[in-house]
Amino acid sequence: MRKRLLVFSPPAGALVLLAAWWVTQRAGVVDVVPTRDDTFLTNPYAVLVMIG
Repeated sequence: MRKRLLVFSPPAGALVLLAAWWVTQRAGVVDVVPTRDDTFLTNPYAVLVMIG
């Protein structure tokens, strides 16, 4: 029985690590891509153009 557990532990560990990685990274997927209007005020070049 112990040998069977040792055989299945690397794939099971890989699945656990994959699930943990997926849970931590799923918030990084964006639904909305910012448009030019949204990023205009945060662009340093655009701010310099507005100032001057």
